[in-house]
Order: sequence, then structure tokens, then C-alpha cells
Amino acid sequence: MLRKVLSSFSGILFCISAQANECTVNTVELSEVIRPLSEVVDVSSNKGTDGYETYLRQVVTYKDNSLAIIEQKNCLIHNLTVTLLSTEGAESKKVNRIVDLLQTSPLIQKQFEIDKINTALIESLKKEGAAGSGKPVSIDLSSKIFAKTIHSEVSLDYATLGDNLPLYYDTFTIYVAAGMND
Repeated sequence: MLRKVLSSFSGILFCISAQANECTVNTVELSEVIRPLSEVVDVSSNKGTDGYETYLRQVVTYKDNSLAIIEQKNCLIHNLTVTLLSTEGAESKKVNRIVDLLQTSPLIQKQFEIDKINTALIESLKKEGAAGSGKPVSIDLSSKIFAKTIHSEVSLDYATLGDNLPLYYDTFTIYVAAGMND
């Protein structure tokens, strides 16, 4: 009896392990849709594996030397991160860049309303006083920005870089996870 139970248990563990290693969400090359965006000078792409997840990164350089990194790290769920390292400039321009980059993702196109993303970013940054405070800010945007038909989580991090990275003034990172179980 014990052998039968152990055999069944090891069979279940094998199925769970095999299922966990089969990625069902693909990454999508975004370089060609990013290139025509406003003030983009260059886009480079890098693909690799981190543990069992494959990642795909696009690094975007702007005319003012700002830099954006778009990372898709998908496997069983969508993981999209957009980080903007910006030189000094208007906060609205930075938000527009983030929104423009988000719009290139098929996940965002299919599951999110871009106007809600834009509004939530602007309102949340103003409410938190992010740009003027000089302090790092983390904002959970999941109640304001959510997917149409799948569970999602969205967050925004902002920090002034100061002397840590002299070329860049501040950094914005928006993280979107979608497709996980409730």
C-alpha cells in the first residue's frame, strides 16, 4: 500500500515538475516597433535564460541620451518591465516615453487600456510628489491599471539618482505581471 502511495506521489511530482518547466507565454521581439518612436536613436536586443525563464531585452537610446530597458521575462505568466533612466526634463515627457514603450507590447495592446495607464501614472506621480521629493517612491497601481480578462499586478518605482549615476537624473520602472492565478 505504501509503495502504491509513494509511486502515485512521485508521479504527481513529476507531472508538476514537467508542467512548471514548459513555458506557455512567448516573448516577442519589439525592436522594429520601438525604432519609429519619437526621439529614438538606437534599439539593441539581447536574449538569454535566467533559471528556467527566457528573457528578451530591448535597450533604447534617445536623442537626449536617456536610456530605456524593456524586459520580457515570460514563461507561465507575462512579466514585463520597462525602466527609463532619464536625463533631466519634464516629467510628462518621461511618462509619455514609458507609455509609448508599453504600447509596443502585445500584452498591453490586448489586455490593458493605454489611457488608463497614462492617467494612473500621471496622477500617482503627482499624488506621491515623486519628482519633487527626491526620495524613492514605490506605488502599487494594481487597483488603477488592470488587465481586461486575466489577473494582473502593476507597480511603479521612481528614484532620483543623484551622484549614483551622474549621466542620469532619475529612473522610472513600471512592472506588469499578468496571467497568474488569483
